[in-house]
This record gives sequence, C-alpha cells and structure tokens, in this order.
Amino acid sequence: MIQKRIESIDVLRGFVVVLSVFVSALPYGGYPLFRHAEWYGLTITDFIFPAFLTLFGVGLAIANFKGVNWKKLMRRTFLLLLFGLLFNMIVSWSIDIHNLRFTGVLQLFAIAGLFTILLTRLVTRIPYILLLSISISTLYLFFLIGTSQTCGGLIPQADCLASFKIDRFLFTDVHLYRAGSSGFDPEGFVNMISALTNVLAGYAIGLILIRKDINKKTMTLLLIGGLFILIGCVFSQWIDFNKRIWSPSFSLVTTGMTLFLLGCLYWLIDKKNFLTKQNPVVVYLTAFGKNSLLIYFGKLILLTFVSKITLNVIGMDSTIADVLHRFVPSKVGYAFLFVLFWSVVAIIMHLNKKYVKV
Repeated sequence: MIQKRIESIDVLRGFVVVLSVFVSALPYGGYPLFRHAEWYGLTITDFIFPAFLTLFGVGLAIANFKGVNWKKLMRRTFLLLLFGLLFNMIVSWSIDIHNLRFTGVLQLFAIAGLFTILLTRLVTRIPYILLLSISISTLYLFFLIGTSQTCGGLIPQADCLASFKIDRFLFTDVHLYRAGSSGFDPEGFVNMISALTNVLAGYAIGLILIRKDINKKTMTLLLIGGLFILIGCVFSQWIDFNKRIWSPSFSLVTTGMTLFLLGCLYWLIDKKNFLTKQNPVVVYLTAFGKNSLLIYFGKLILLTFVSKITLNVIGMDSTIADVLHRFVPSKVGYAFLFVLFWSVVAIIMHLNKKYVKV
C-alpha cells in the first residue's frame, strides 16, 4: 500500500522550477553562475534540467508502482514528442517543417521516460536499478574516451564529437540544434541515453520512498546521493562536467546533488514535520511543483512571445520585452517580474486544484 503524498518531492520540484523561471528571464550579460557553462564547467543553471529529470524519475516510480498502463504510457510518449515539435516551432518562431528541429527537451523526457519504464520491467530490484544507472554513465565514459583520441587534449570538443555523427545520421543536420552549426546537440540521441542515469536513479529513489518495508529513508537518500557525487567527481578526472554533451561526471553529480537535497527536505517535511504543509514557503513551492510541466515550458513560450511580438508605443515599433525593460531596467528586477507573474498563476491554480499533466 502506498503511503500519503510525499510533500518534499513537490517542494523540491517547485524550487527547481522557480529557479528555472528566474534564470530563463534574466537578460544576457553578467551573472555567470546563472548562465550555462560555455562548454566544460558546472553552474547553478546547469543543475536545473538534470534535477528536473531526476525528479521526473521519482514521479515515474510512484505513478507506476502498481503496474504500468501501457496504453497511457504510449499516449504520454506520443504527446510529449508532438508537443516537443510544436514547442520547437514556437521558440524558433517558425513553422517551416523542412528546418524543424526534431530533438528537444520534451523529446528527451519522452524517450528517457519510455526507456526507463522498459528497463525497470527487466531490472526490478532497487540496488540493480541504481547499478544500471551508474553503469550507463560508465559505458558512456568509455565511449567518450575512446572516440576522442583525435580531439584536442584527447577530450570531447564542440567540433569533435562522435555522438554528433550519430545524431546527423538519425536526424540530418537541418533537424538538429541550431541546424547542426554548433557541432553538437544538447538533447541528441546519445545525450538522451546518458540522461537515463538521472531518470533511473530517480526511479530507484521513488521506489525507496513509497516502500513501507524500507527504514531510515533519509539516511538512504543521503548516502546514495553522496555516492553518486563521489563517483561523478572521480569520473570528472577523465571527462569534466559538461551539460552540452551530458558527460558522465555531469549526470552523476547532478543526480547526487538532487537526491541529497531531496533527502534533506524529506527529513524536514515528511519525517520530522519541521516544515508543515501549511508553511507559506512550502505552499508556495508546492504550487510550482504541482504545475511544474506547465510553468517549466510555459515560461519559455512566454519569453518567446514577449521578445517577438511588437507593439506601437509612442509612434515606435517595440517588442513587449523592450517595453518591459523601460519600466524595469534592472536585469534582476526584470527576471523577478516573470517570477511574480508565474507565482500568481501557480498559486491561483493550486488554490483551485487545477494542474496540467500529460
């Protein structure tokens, strides 16, 4: 029998989504910690998407604990792929299907989710699922090392990636990230496979949280999180943290960080009740967490609209973003303006128990 709803999952997911709204709306220039690393490196922004993926895995375990509804799973996979293509059209502001990017964040969710369910039908025990998660990163590390012998410094570079050749073969240049001009696709097929490390680990943790026969769950989450961080740091000695290629060190460390944070919140909220569900911060983050899909992707659509739609103001054509900048010249203030907008949306929908799911 599944226990009551685990509040800490919604709270952590909500924190990740609030952070994603802020960094996405922050205008370019300065604040390097709130930007993606150019190539190698790890910033706060780099942590957001893999954390969201890990929590996606946690949710998959809870949703499918009593068995998989295959019809619902295939419908969800199809819709995520379809919405991913529509999302790409909107953010690229083009309906030209001949140059439409086939890969993307929603597509990664669809494929990683489907593969996770298929794999966990074959590998059912929690320790083996965790081992499978680590094994995927280990095999990917060998792949990167083995295919980077001709790259500068013998490590993967933006213009020297074997994985991009696979993406080209599957999708062709014009249907990849920036039409393939960067030499890599951050949500390419090989990256989707590497991201299984995050989703599978999250799935294992989801099983731990809902199993009543497992004691000391907080300590278990902290130890597993610490183990993933340790292995990721060891792997970074060969291939450093790199979100663009979803390097093994990157996937393992971000997974570990997410699990460690979840363990801390689980202890505070679900175990000891130091933070109750009536706490204003908990309510606020839960509102974001329960509508995470809507806000996580809705924010990018909204930002696209305000940067593309023009208005005639004082006899001059200006984008909505330009108009907003005149009223809120501060970059941080501008970002918080969007946080405020989505806060109102999230709270109103939460109070009315309206949640968008696929």
